[in-house]
Amino acid sequence: MALVIDIIKARMKEAFGQDSQETVGKKLNMTQGNVSKLLSGTQQPTLETIYHVSEIYGVSVDWLLGLSDKKEIDKSCEGITYATAVRNLHELIRHGALKMEESANAVSFKVTDPLIKMLTKKNVTIYKTDKELYDNWNETKLALFQDRPLIWEGTWSMNGLDFLTGEAVTEANWLEVWDEAKKVENDYAEFMSDNTGPFGE
Repeated sequence: MALVIDIIKARMKEAFGQDSQETVGKKLNMTQGNVSKLLSGTQQPTLETIYHVSEIYGVSVDWLLGLSDKKEIDKSCEGITYATAVRNLHELIRHGALKMEESANAVSFKVTDPLIKMLTKKNVTIYKTDKELYDNWNETKLALFQDRPLIWEGTWSMNGLDFLTGEAVTEANWLEVWDEAKKVENDYAEFMSDNTGPFGE
């Protein structure tokens, strides 16, 4: 346990940087005396204190606790530029996975790809429930779709795929749906490439 406290106090000291104990106290809403106790290791930080240090100084909780060497917090939108966001939206629209709808006051997007719809709903639901569960789901379940390219929009209305998507519940089911949709998409692409025009072109 002493080793963990040594790690936490060393990493807190690193996180605080050049801030005086008084400045740290103001930022964390605690007395300078309590900051001194945290940095000397005579007082163990509460979970709330660790969370505040993470939030205010922009360092990862896992790093503060010595569970990771990655100091920075992963922020999903940090580093994503407006240009990247617009290009990604455009590609989704071009691929038929997203439809853009305009009104007088707003632009809205409708997800038409059933797998994106289901995975996004699950992603958002888990995110609202528990951070650790969310991270685990992203690393283990969503990662299963990492190498699965988007299916062309017209494929979803072919060969009873709409029935399969309606029946899919788990990520394993959704992988089966993707596999089936990819076969249908490939068969259609092959059919179209073999289908020559009336003049043999």
